[in-house]
Formats: sequence, structure tokens, C-alpha cells
Amino acid sequence: IFGEGDLLNYIKELTLRSGLTIICHGYVSRELLLKQINEYDIFVLPSIWYENAPLSILEAANFGLPVMVPNYGGLKEMASLTNSFFMFDYTSGNVDKYIHAAIHEVGKNYIKDPYEFTFDNYKAKILSIYTE
Repeated sequence: IFGEGDLLNYIKELTLRSGLTIICHGYVSRELLLKQINEYDIFVLPSIWYENAPLSILEAANFGLPVMVPNYGGLKEMASLTNSFFMFDYTSGNVDKYIHAAIHEVGKNYIKDPYEFTFDNYKAKILSIYTE
């Protein structure tokens, strides 16, 4: 796991209960993360916020990683733009079951419409918001 936050202890506890082998690296630079991402099996974004458009979901899908996110807000919408995604509810107590399922999907993820996220398309959409 890369990164830090309020849920880190919860995630560590969950991994101990699930029997999964998970290493918590804490914060690492983007450069190092991109060098190491191919060594991993799944991308989990355990945010408790209703994030709008976390591009990290699409970045992970570009590397073929299955995506696992909470079932709400922009996280759910962004994950649904990929081919292999899993959603969970923190209150369910069975996040580990979703992690086990997602690990079997390694290397099968991709963005359904990668052209939607090109720089030119993104720029055009932003400009249209401000010019309408």
C-alpha cells in the first residue's frame, strides 16, 4: 500500500484478518510509484470522501490493475469507466472478500474509452464549461 491517511491502521488490521500479504510503504514519490506499479496485483482507493474524479483510478487501469473503490460518489463513477472494478462498503466488514476476487483479475483492466481522457478532449470539455 502506498500513501498515508486516517484509514491506514484499519487497512493493516483488515489485512491481518484476511491472510493477504500486503506491505504498507507509506508515502513514496510519483516517480518511484510508477516504476513499481507493475509489481502489484490490485489498486485499492480506500477514500472515505466523495471525491469527484480521482485520476489515479484511470492510471491504475492503464497498468492493467483491477480497481477497488468504495461504492459512492465520483469513485464509483470513475471506476465504472474501467473494465475490471470492484466496489465495497466500509460498513460491510467483508472488504477482504472483494480483494481476493479482484486479485484474480490481474492484468485484465483497461479504460473503456481511453480517448475520452486525452488532453485535447479534456481541454475542450473544460473550455465548454466556461464558455456556455
